[in-house]
Amino acid sequence: MATSAFECPAIHSFPPFFTQQPTADTWNKQRQLWCELVLAHSQHHRVFIIDADEVVGKAAPFHNPAIRRSLPRETVVLVLEHLVSALKCGEWENKDRTRCWVFWRKPDEWASLIYKWIFDTGRTNTVCTTFEIIHGDESADESFHELPEPLLMRALDVLVKQGKAQIFNSSDGNAGVKFI
Repeated sequence: MATSAFECPAIHSFPPFFTQQPTADTWNKQRQLWCELVLAHSQHHRVFIIDADEVVGKAAPFHNPAIRRSLPRETVVLVLEHLVSALKCGEWENKDRTRCWVFWRKPDEWASLIYKWIFDTGRTNTVCTTFEIIHGDESADESFHELPEPLLMRALDVLVKQGKAQIFNSSDGNAGVKFI
């Protein structure tokens, strides 16, 4: 949990930053700055999904009430699309491109952190539930604690492909993971 306030860069107080610039080079730089801001803000506040319809006009970092400016929805979608397609730091949750997973840490990075914890705590060759990994008391101090389950499953899939884990599904819908 973040304990200090998030400080937006100075550009966030510059009114033209909230208007998509017409020159390609300027727009590319502006979009890159927006992507960096979205990733930093999301990491600081542990935001994993951004809903383009919900953030327009009311949610940071796409809104700055001090200068009464908001990034238009169409531009929010373009920024998120750049995160997804060019930077590989996101994924659309739905086809209408309203909800986007923001990967301020990519699934393979989460996988490495989880496996390091498993290894460091002597849990290799044991079975853990997904609940224990992301909600258990023993993982409370880990960065992956309270990770959304769909993102956890993506990270575990990485470990399965690396031969470091096997996933078992039980009849009650809970998943168990054996770490190798």
